[in-house]
Amino acid sequence: MQQPNIPFIIIKNIKKLKETYSIEEDGSRSEGFLMGVLKEYNLHNTFMPIFDNHRGDEKTAIVKVAFTILSYTYNSSWLNIAVDRYINKLQILTSLVKDSEIDIAKDTFDSILRNEDTLLQECASMYISSQRNGDFQTLIALTEHKSFANKMAMTANSDTTDIMLKNRTEYLNRMPDIQRSIEKIEDNLRTKYMILDEALRKEGMSPITDNLDFTDYETRLRFIVENNLFDKKDLG
Repeated sequence: MQQPNIPFIIIKNIKKLKETYSIEEDGSRSEGFLMGVLKEYNLHNTFMPIFDNHRGDEKTAIVKVAFTILSYTYNSSWLNIAVDRYINKLQILTSLVKDSEIDIAKDTFDSILRNEDTLLQECASMYISSQRNGDFQTLIALTEHKSFANKMAMTANSDTTDIMLKNRTEYLNRMPDIQRSIEKIEDNLRTKYMILDEALRKEGMSPITDNLDFTDYETRLRFIVENNLFDKKDLG
C-alpha cells in the first residue's frame, strides 16, 4: 500500500492548522485539523507527548508537530538538501509560521531550529522510524530465508541420503535469486529515502536506511524489536 503524503496534505491545508477544534453538524466539538489528520494515519500517539506538554497552548504544539512532519518526511516537497540543513529548517519553520498565521515565542522558534527541544527530538525520532515501510520487513524475511537456505545447503554428514542431496542442490540453486532480490530491495530503499537520509546526515543523525545489512541474526532481531515489526504474542 502506498504511504500517504502527509506533508502535501498539511501544505495544501496550511491555514487550517490554526483550527484547534471544529464544530460538527450536531453542534458537538471535535479535535482540530492536524489532530484529525494524525488520527486518520495513526500518528496521534507518536506526537501526543507534544500536545500533552502544551495543554493550554495547543497552537505551539501544532507548529512543532507540523514542522517535524515537513522536515523529516521522505516525500516532503519542502525538504531541500541543496542548501545548508539549518537554512532549510529555517525556511520550513518560517514559512510554516507565516502561512499558517500561528505565532510562537522566539525562544521556542530558536529551540526548534537548534534541536534543543528534547521531547520534540524524541518524537521526531519515533516518527522517522515509523516511515520504514513493508520493504524493510520483506528485506528481513528474505535475509532470514537466505540464512535458512544456506544452512540447509551446508548440512551433510555420513547419513545423507540422495533425497537430502537433491534438496541441498535445490537450496544452493535458490541462493542467487534470493541475493538478487535482496540487492534490488536495498537499492530501492536507498533511492526512496535518499533525500531524507541526506538531511539526517547533515544533522548528525542516523539515516533511515543505515545498516541495511541484516546478515547477522542479532542485527535482524534488534531491528525487528526497535521497529515493532512483530506482535507481542510472538515473544512467547
